[in-house]
Amino acid sequence: MIKDYLDNSFKNIEQYMKNFHKYLEKVYDNDNINYELIIHEKLKNPAEFISLLLKRFHYQKEEFEEYLPEKKDLGLLQAEFGIIKKELKPNPEDSFNKIKKKLPPEIKRRVDECRKWIIKWNDELTKKVIEADEFVKQIKALEYTKDNIQEYSDKIDLCSQL
Repeated sequence: MIKDYLDNSFKNIEQYMKNFHKYLEKVYDNDNINYELIIHEKLKNPAEFISLLLKRFHYQKEEFEEYLPEKKDLGLLQAEFGIIKKELKPNPEDSFNKIKKKLPPEIKRRVDECRKWIIKWNDELTKKVIEADEFVKQIKALEYTKDNIQEYSDKIDLCSQL
């Protein structure tokens, strides 16, 4: 009889542990976020993506707090889930710190690249023109600059978005 109660209690614990599967999937997804992609210059709006990602972490943290108990009575046994909960719970601050570590070097790299581009094409456009060939080159440089300025502006747009 006692053995049946204990067996039933352990079955209840095993059954209850299945509730953690959906949380484990979220933890797995969170652990596999590629933070390099978040700040990639081809990403259209990185600031919005970062904001959505942090909202996701905050929502998950609240969900874990609310739905994962510290202790649970399961038949004759009381199971403690505090350690599991602590390990599974997303930490938005840690994720934001990972993003913050990557942002300054990336922004500096982009700004340096744009500065070099601006200096190069500014020099081309401000040269004194004496001959017709030089004038044609300068007009082509102006057209190239007009065609590509938005691309370089977009590279440093991450700074203004944040």
